[in-house]
Amino acid sequence: MTDSTDYLAHTPLILGMMRLHDHAELTNPANLANWINARLDEGLNVFDHADIYGDTECERIFGEALAADPSLRQKVRIITKTGIVPGHQDESHWKTKHYRAEAGYIASAIDRALTRLQVEQIDTFLIHRPDPLMQADSAMAALEKAVEAGKIRQIGVSNFLPEQWRWLQHNCRLPLVCNQSELSLSHTEALFDGTMEAHLKDELRWLAWSP
Repeated sequence: MTDSTDYLAHTPLILGMMRLHDHAELTNPANLANWINARLDEGLNVFDHADIYGDTECERIFGEALAADPSLRQKVRIITKTGIVPGHQDESHWKTKHYRAEAGYIASAIDRALTRLQVEQIDTFLIHRPDPLMQADSAMAALEKAVEAGKIRQIGVSNFLPEQWRWLQHNCRLPLVCNQSELSLSHTEALFDGTMEAHLKDELRWLAWSP
């Protein structure tokens, strides 16, 4: 990977890996490596993951493809996220979907993602959803430590509203580089409720999901 951290400003399309495990032919590492190379030939080198995608299977499958063709590690850019706990993973007796963004959970999620993806560094790591119980100062300190350790290159958020990301930024020495949120022809509210202008004012790259 190159030293540039501005790759998000220059990519026309980010390839979402949420349904990767649904395509049986791509669960074969060699087949997926060939597919990734084909996307690179098309100029598409940014791949979006999350620990919740396929219950971690999508990250694991992608990592096996990188291991099958190690040269890919220098060519791809990886985004991944943490913070959503589905009900079946809830360790309490409630078995309820919820959000988690405490420092220890974030630090552990980063390490687990690195292992599954079989990379030494994640390009961009996002908090997947706002956690109402988040202690912003300690959560952001965990991300700062991961950047300092070289585990991740840069940080951002996903599905945050302006005052939510601004509170995190207030508690962080590093810049938040992006917010990933829904935008499409069937979901246009953010273009008219001030969200777009908030991204522009705060110089936060907007990554549209399900465009």
